[in-house]
Amino acid sequence: MTRETAAGRFRRNRRRSWPALLCGAAAALLLSATAVAEEAPAAPDALRAAALRGDVEAQLRLGSEFFHGVNRPRNPELAVYWFRKAAAGGSAEAHYNLGVCLEGGIGAVASRLNAYREYETAAAAGIAPAKFRRAMLLLSGIPPETEQTTVLPGVNADPEQAKIWLRELSVAGYMPAKRELAALVLDRKAEDRRPEELREALALLEAAADAGDAGAMRRLADCCYGGIGMAPDHPRMAALLRRAAEAGDPEAAGKLAYCYENGIGVAPDDKEAFRWLCAAAEGGLPMALAKLGEYYWNGRLVPQNVPKAMELYRAAAEQENGYALFRLGVCAAEGIGLEKNDQEAFRYFLRAARAGDVNGQINLALAYRDGRGQAADPGAAAYWFRRAAEQGSVRGMREYGLCLISGNGVRRDLREGLRLLQRAAEAGDGEARRLLRL
Repeated sequence: MTRETAAGRFRRNRRRSWPALLCGAAAALLLSATAVAEEAPAAPDALRAAALRGDVEAQLRLGSEFFHGVNRPRNPELAVYWFRKAAAGGSAEAHYNLGVCLEGGIGAVASRLNAYREYETAAAAGIAPAKFRRAMLLLSGIPPETEQTTVLPGVNADPEQAKIWLRELSVAGYMPAKRELAALVLDRKAEDRRPEELREALALLEAAADAGDAGAMRRLADCCYGGIGMAPDHPRMAALLRRAAEAGDPEAAGKLAYCYENGIGVAPDDKEAFRWLCAAAEGGLPMALAKLGEYYWNGRLVPQNVPKAMELYRAAAEQENGYALFRLGVCAAEGIGLEKNDQEAFRYFLRAARAGDVNGQINLALAYRDGRGQAADPGAAAYWFRRAAEQGSVRGMREYGLCLISGNGVRRDLREGLRLLQRAAEAGDGEARRLLRL
């Protein structure tokens, strides 16, 4: 296992679950949601009646009820409708809630640009989570968007202004800002981090973790695993991941499952690994959904259930998880769980390969080489074999080496081809050893 594996494998190929974000990093808002859960309306439609009369607070609460599915069925579209009403009535909280829905495409067409505008309005009224989301969007900027036939100008990235806003929030005690300021340092290459910056980043993480910020606990766990700014400490890593997972962080739950599966910082325990994997999948983590699909596919710790496995693969694939896309490609290629269809298999393998899944890259290269699902294309086959080899795939090394030796789809290079075959053989590839007669 490489250092990156435990620290990063559950971060790769994931797209943040927006309902989880509302309950996690931005737990202060939807601001009215806590009150909704604690105080049911006096009569079934009393809240709606008040909202219809123009009561802004009732509109805000009604939107929250529809968003969270509290006291009435969950309905994101109606949530957005009532948040808009409350925002028009001057509710800063509603502007923030509407921004979250627009940024995540929850009950409305996704628009980071319109979300930013809603956050600006809420931030001007002093809503800390709105200031935070505004700063996070400004870090990378927002490209222009088309609204009907009108092209709306985007927002240019301004990392320095974003950092100023994050620092202001950090000084005011807003813990997610501390975590993200630390992340800006930790996400750089090691050689680009100054020692004093690293010390400050770790201090920010420690403060946020001590205050209960689950994301900070998870990032601090990564530092404990990799020995970033400290000696490696796997037991502390596992303890931090458990705290974060218990606080509802899906990525921490996924990493904790990996720790239990492989005995990193804890004793190996398949049942605990499965329990935390289920928690991560429930939180929408795509890699956890895909791995849980494997449990049902193979009947490991649960009765074998191919339809359930397919459901989980599809849920992960909707978030462009490479492994899930690869598995769906295999299903389509072999006619297991899906109708046998080489063209459909090719499309899944292409998406998996683009998402960085090495098995998807190999299968896509084989499809191009053999003309399965589309016309044969030796150049494309060589390209994807090379991409897989660059990720450390032994088969990718062997196949790309053969492409170079034969000049099939790529300029012939006997020396480099033999070098790759030798690497594959040294890594234990029997076919490469046979070809080299080792």
